[in-house]
Amino acid sequence: MEEKLYPLLNVSMTSLNEDNIEQTFIGDSFHYAKEISYFERDYLGHVYVNGQGKLFKLVGTKKCDSFIRRILHFGKEELVFEDLGKTMTFSELNELVIKRINTLEQPDRDLWLEEMAKCHTIAEIIG
Repeated sequence: MEEKLYPLLNVSMTSLNEDNIEQTFIGDSFHYAKEISYFERDYLGHVYVNGQGKLFKLVGTKKCDSFIRRILHFGKEELVFEDLGKTMTFSELNELVIKRINTLEQPDRDLWLEEMAKCHTIAEIIG
């Protein structure tokens, strides 16, 4: 069975706010940033964890290999990740995410902490 890469959660970021919350999650293999500087600043070189706890570094983009994918995702490039050969446990990710949530302003913080308390696996945290 092929390993599922997506979704991914950014574990490089140290805090959350309304300006960067979108950059914490990658749901599929395509680069959607409108400006390359935005992509380079907010995604490139960052480390991500998948639902199995494997860590990957975003190292670039490439043109779509398949004709159909190029048509369906016109103008989009695929993300390229390097497998770091490392993993993160549920406890490590849970602690990291809670630290991030605690950087949020109220009322979001309490709601997010309630939702985190319901998670028992990495996949439940990431989605």
